[in-house]
Amino acid sequence: MKVIDEQWRTLRVIMHNDDLVDGGKKLVSCLMKNEQLLTQTGRNVREFWTSLCVRVLLSCELAVLRTFWGSSYSDDLPTWEWDWDVATRSYVWRKFACAWNDFGEISLESMSFLLALPFL
Repeated sequence: MKVIDEQWRTLRVIMHNDDLVDGGKKLVSCLMKNEQLLTQTGRNVREFWTSLCVRVLLSCELAVLRTFWGSSYSDDLPTWEWDWDVATRSYVWRKFACAWNDFGEISLESMSFLLALPFL
């Protein structure tokens, strides 16, 4: 995942955000589908996985963020439901909120959605 993270960071520097939307959807889809495999070695790996998801989602539309959290359907991503217990979902949400704050600007719509997640 570190190689993918470094490549994504480089792409964000050299390319316009609009050019990253399709690639971002594909990468998020891959990260979602392979979450159990990619995070099976512990909490530090899950934190890195979450940070990478946030970095990629910064280049995606709100529909992809909603799909990540299982709240909506995007044409490019299937309806998604995580197999997380409450503690894991809470952990990912906290890391997600902190990482989003650290990595970039967030739209008002995305911020409202993210803040409402614990109540859904």
